[in-house]
Amino acid sequence: MDGGLPAVGSALTLEAVPNPFNPRVTFSFELAARSTARLQVFDLRGRLVAELGEEAREPGYHQVTWDGVDRLGRNLPSGVYLARISTAQGAASRKIALAR
Repeated sequence: MDGGLPAVGSALTLEAVPNPFNPRVTFSFELAARSTARLQVFDLRGRLVAELGEEAREPGYHQVTWDGVDRLGRNLPSGVYLARISTAQGAASRKIALAR
């Protein structure tokens, strides 16, 4: 009985380097199968501050770089944010710190 849990080694993870970052951070993730991946950044109040893309991606390792700006192109203040990736494989989040 698997209980609906993913197989060992198949869980989606989101890495962020460097963290803390200034002026940019690179997110990396690996997909086991072709999937639409949506990467977003939220403030700690849960407000969406940046959309980093939603697109179909092939299986394998992927990277997305973010320069700490909001959806209107304005520099965000120093602080802690939450990056989240959502795919058909599941979702993963990572706290990131912007140090201006």
